[in-house]
Amino acid sequence: MIRSTRLLLLSCSLLLLLAIPASAFLVRPSSIAPSHEEVSAQSHRRHEASVTVIQKHASEEDNVSHESDDALEIVLFGVGDLRVDDHEGLHRALRRDNQVLPLLILDDTSLANIPGVVSHTIDTANMITTAVADLQQSLQKQFGLDLQVVSDADSVLPALMKVVQQYAGSVRVHVQDLGDADNQIGYGPFSQLLKAELPVDSNLEVVPWACHLREAPWKQVDSLPDLYPDFAQKFGELPFEPLAALDRDLEVDGAEVAEKDRQIPTAEELMERMQTLLKLDLEQVKAEVNTGIFQSHWGGLDASTVAESKVLENLETFMSDCNEEDAVWVQHPTYPARGCPRNRRSLEHATFNWMLKGTGEEGQVETNNLLAGEPIIRYLAAPLMLGTVSPRRIWHSSTRSFFQFVSPLKTLVEGREWHKLLAAKNIRTRPEYSSSSLKEGETGYGYWRWHGFLCRYAQTPLKKTDVESTKEGVMLFHGFGASGGQWNKAMKELSDIVSSEENAVDNRMEGLAPDLLGFGQSEKPSLSYSIYVWDSQCTDFVKEVATSKCSWDSYVVGGNSIGGFSAASTAANECVSIDGDSLCSSGSPGTGKCKGVVLMNPAGPIYSEDDIKAKLEAVGEGNKPGTVAQASALGALPPCKPPPRPVARIFGNGLLSYLRPRIQSICVNLYPTNGAAVDDALCTEIERDSLDPGAINVMISGAKLPPPRSMNEMLQSDFGSATSMQSSGVAIPDEASFAGPVLVATGVLDPLNDAKGRGNGLTALREGIEFDPINAGHCPHDELPNDVATSIAKWMTKTVRPMNTANYKSASSPAAL
Repeated sequence: MIRSTRLLLLSCSLLLLLAIPASAFLVRPSSIAPSHEEVSAQSHRRHEASVTVIQKHASEEDNVSHESDDALEIVLFGVGDLRVDDHEGLHRALRRDNQVLPLLILDDTSLANIPGVVSHTIDTANMITTAVADLQQSLQKQFGLDLQVVSDADSVLPALMKVVQQYAGSVRVHVQDLGDADNQIGYGPFSQLLKAELPVDSNLEVVPWACHLREAPWKQVDSLPDLYPDFAQKFGELPFEPLAALDRDLEVDGAEVAEKDRQIPTAEELMERMQTLLKLDLEQVKAEVNTGIFQSHWGGLDASTVAESKVLENLETFMSDCNEEDAVWVQHPTYPARGCPRNRRSLEHATFNWMLKGTGEEGQVETNNLLAGEPIIRYLAAPLMLGTVSPRRIWHSSTRSFFQFVSPLKTLVEGREWHKLLAAKNIRTRPEYSSSSLKEGETGYGYWRWHGFLCRYAQTPLKKTDVESTKEGVMLFHGFGASGGQWNKAMKELSDIVSSEENAVDNRMEGLAPDLLGFGQSEKPSLSYSIYVWDSQCTDFVKEVATSKCSWDSYVVGGNSIGGFSAASTAANECVSIDGDSLCSSGSPGTGKCKGVVLMNPAGPIYSEDDIKAKLEAVGEGNKPGTVAQASALGALPPCKPPPRPVARIFGNGLLSYLRPRIQSICVNLYPTNGAAVDDALCTEIERDSLDPGAINVMISGAKLPPPRSMNEMLQSDFGSATSMQSSGVAIPDEASFAGPVLVATGVLDPLNDAKGRGNGLTALREGIEFDPINAGHCPHDELPNDVATSIAKWMTKTVRPMNTANYKSASSPAAL
């Protein structure tokens, strides 16, 4: 048997210690960045003649007069802001003796950019309509106000102006600023108003507000420390308290919209609108229900539990009745995930269920196998993104104080705030984060939210054309401890090759490389990280960013180390048909646009033909041993037996502390041919990422991961795959696999394993797998980027591109967001 490096397991072992510095991160020398003031001036220049933007915080609330100035107070709600509690805009409007108009504009532009709308359309529609209905009830019950809904607008500004024009006096619009990254994503109403150009004689005043934990760091974003411990030391004051509840006897003069559509659209109506707007296949939309991570609102939780009233009720139950104890909460009668339907196709659902079962009987829940606070963090992911709960409310709700107890909920909202600040600094001070026109080979960065968590990705135009043409993509996944920026050098080399005269490519080409959840500059929530969590994220990234936002017609996917495993798994997931029931990471059907796989020192088991024969002999003639995916789905894995939580946390922290001062020396060991690639920037970025709030969670997860699928399964091997091991008499599920071309561009000097032997083992699986040895170590793409880029370009020219030529002629791109 060709032995796996076991990097996939991320276990607390020597291999894990060596795997972390297998990451590499290229940081460009920063150019002279514009100041915060200059950026703000540029952002608001078009507002100067028509819109007054007032930045204030709730601490100044006492200065708001109760006297009327005859202005209409519009409280503009939107996705990211669908609550009454701790709502500064609503407080300000109600503290004045003016007419108040609660307004929600469900416009096309905002709807098209809601995180998850492409890959989880029905679940997203259900959540929004539920949250809006609850908001409407709360406004009526508490203040006697009717939420006015405009649901047929193309964008926020025209719809808002129609409302404003109905009033002769001045109009004040209170709207939440979700932060630079979310404004860049573009789903909140303020993101559109930032770009608005109003008539000079407009009577509109825009008053943005924000729900920050602390105000001071947002005033110093451009000089924000790069390391979280330095940030925490500099801005260590307690977060703002949530705003006190307003007097329910407050007399409010409500306003209405003339010729209004006050009816909240049903979930079915909203789903149909989203589907039409984004040109989504209806059958695929239906097949994507309940394909998010298990026991989240994208993964089985009833949409009714996302509403503000339910979230506050469940938060109070968890904090007060259950004393923040997971084991008590999951047994509570009101536990929202009780009876949560498991997607039988989803391997992520299956393995989370496996962790919940532990060594107990069927139906017994073992929360000690999860990360502390994980059940409620999965539950709160959607409410935080939709804005049905305040992060300040969550922070101050946690009052448990025990020795060495670190509140996972405080870590959740602190990590969320930190990554929003980090993204704001990047966007305001680094041109590559805000440029809308990148040159060939030049890498920029963007943001997206997956399951509500902020994630970064690198984007590189590889080949541009003067005319509109089909678009090929190259998607690359990093290894353990790394980030998307690890691929910058290889992307630049690949761009030089495909743009040169002798290797000119007719089509447009682009590269994308996401930071996986828990790594790089993506959030690091308290989740049990498994390969299926990352693979589910990768599959959604294909739909949300690559094929929808970037309009890719086809792509090849590649990866290094554990990212190589994710590449093979993503390719397999992409082969799941709409009407099929094959096992895959998330249970979701694929796009069918993946045309090839590139593996660079990939993790994961590789079984030889002799290994499979031995397995068959061991179980007896006529019986089928089954694959890992099938065993996972059928609940046939060995019991989950992780170390106790305190032991895992202490060991993980100790391991990180041991590794940080040794990053450079271990990296040099993994770059045997070109040690000069291990520069200060690389080591600094690895250390930076490891100090983020929640970084320890990936380390702890490594001690309890299930057995990984083999490359035989994912690459449709002639032996050891589900299709090659069929036998009669046993009803087992099918599983997704990829049968297309594969390039193994492995660094054969890898000190972690027999890289050459593993490369040969991969080519032995079936026809169509090509091995191109690279004279490098564990990260050949960063150590010798030109060699890897040349290998990929040659392989695509002779295998992938000819195969796609006929398909391109009939390809059609989804609508860009």
